[in-house]
Amino acid sequence: MHGLITLLTDAVLRFISVSNPLINRVNLEVIRMARKKPQKTGKKSAVKKSAPKKSAAKRRPNAALAKAAPPAPKKTLERKRLDAPDETRGFVDDKGKLELVSVGELTLGRGTFEPGWRWSSHVKPIAGTDSCQAAHTGYVLEGRMVVRMNDGSELEYGPGDAFYMPPGHDAWIVGDQRCVLIDVTGVSKYAKPSRRIIRPGRSA
Repeated sequence: MHGLITLLTDAVLRFISVSNPLINRVNLEVIRMARKKPQKTGKKSAVKKSAPKKSAAKRRPNAALAKAAPPAPKKTLERKRLDAPDETRGFVDDKGKLELVSVGELTLGRGTFEPGWRWSSHVKPIAGTDSCQAAHTGYVLEGRMVVRMNDGSELEYGPGDAFYMPPGHDAWIVGDQRCVLIDVTGVSKYAKPSRRIIRPGRSA
């Protein structure tokens, strides 16, 4: 096939050179270049390397992060009564209790603190910390409570008061009336027994 193409090309060149020498000068080289095969340079053509594909393990989200992701919000109505709590935690010497319910993404509690209750005497042995490390946000239904921060500042709360108590405090009941309050932020671990419960007057 290649020989036939060469013969035809030579015939065309002869015809051009005889019939029109001027055209021959202009087109002769063009035709010769067209019939030439591309020469091998011996150099390998550059191959464009594609970016390495990520492994399946890298494409997958980290398993630990996936487990730590918060659960999707519930889409159903819920109702629970604090009179039938999910959990009840008692204080030392029966000086009160914490009743908890979980609704939606929130765990809230109703705390009942009997006269004479004091955090450092009746919750500290359960918590195992020097001061209360929970941050409380809620509303006082009845009774009165004083909260003293580690820095010495203190505040008294009574019926109808909305409150915020930062971590690092002691607290006690004022008067001879029990205090009842609703807490919506500081109850998940409040009065939850640690590994060892230290009773007042006993060494660790």
